[in-house]
Amino acid sequence: AVDPVAWARTKLIIADGPKAGSAWDPELTPYLPEILEQLMPDNGVTRVTVRKSGQVGFTAVGIVWLGYIADVS
Repeated sequence: AVDPVAWARTKLIIADGPKAGSAWDPELTPYLPEILEQLMPDNGVTRVTVRKSGQVGFTAVGIVWLGYIADVS
């Protein structure tokens, strides 16, 4: 099965901002892929807690995760 980061690289297009219209690039937010990997059901993690400041792109985690689930399910 494809992981959410690989899925997002090929399926997620940025809707607004300076990168609008381009594919999601995890290199721009290098701390987000690890969070997404922890959400995978086969890694044994049962709780993911994130401590963050505002405006760091965390909404992308939710968008990627929900898109991934909808597409893969």
